[in-house]
Amino acid sequence: MAKAKPLTGGKPKTKPKPKDAPDLSHIVEGLWPLARPIAELHPDPVNARLHGEDNIVAIMNSLRRFKQDQPVVVQKQGMIVRKGNGRLLSALRLGWTHIAAVVVDEGDWQAVARALADNKTAELANWDFNVLGTLLGNLEQAGEKTDDLGWTPEAIVQLVTQMDAEPDADATAGGEHGDDAGGGAGGGGEDQSAGFQTFAVPLTTAQEMLVRAAIKKAKAKFQVETTGDALAAIIKEWNGH
Repeated sequence: MAKAKPLTGGKPKTKPKPKDAPDLSHIVEGLWPLARPIAELHPDPVNARLHGEDNIVAIMNSLRRFKQDQPVVVQKQGMIVRKGNGRLLSALRLGWTHIAAVVVDEGDWQAVARALADNKTAELANWDFNVLGTLLGNLEQAGEKTDDLGWTPEAIVQLVTQMDAEPDADATAGGEHGDDAGGGAGGGGEDQSAGFQTFAVPLTTAQEMLVRAAIKKAKAKFQVETTGDALAAIIKEWNGH
């Protein structure tokens, strides 16, 4: 009877990577089978979504840090990118040669409809400003640069402006007590003419978002109109009164 060959230790041998294999280190490993040469792809000639410099820079920063984790969607006829043109432009700026892509065989109008639906459905979502402010604040405390994630102070101000789109009763020009607009970055002052005090506190942009969101919710919950009344209601509830 032939003797069994002894088992050999060590890790199993892996096939060497071909010398001409593309560098896919910028794509998450699960998407490697979808990688295609960027030279085969073409940007959407009728893309209704504009990608300004700020948008491209933000996408580039995201791709650098997190790699590509979503494939672009390509119409087979003409190999036109219908979803992910921002990622395609950013990949080119980063010097990539390959990008993960899903190729769909469909007609022009179906491809256009797909692209428009993708762009619009993202816009229909809303932000939970309380959660967003908390997350941004936690990232700041952890030493993260939210600017690199696309959350620049300007972007946050735009969101705060949306949140404050409905004017408050006490925020009108020449109002009774100039709702939380005045004051320096520290301490409080007194408005002698109206008998009200203004109280200024230095806040980060994330903290400001949290405060404004809380005030807005308090006005609706407690059926009050002024920021002062909303803050008082929040404090009374917090103190258990």
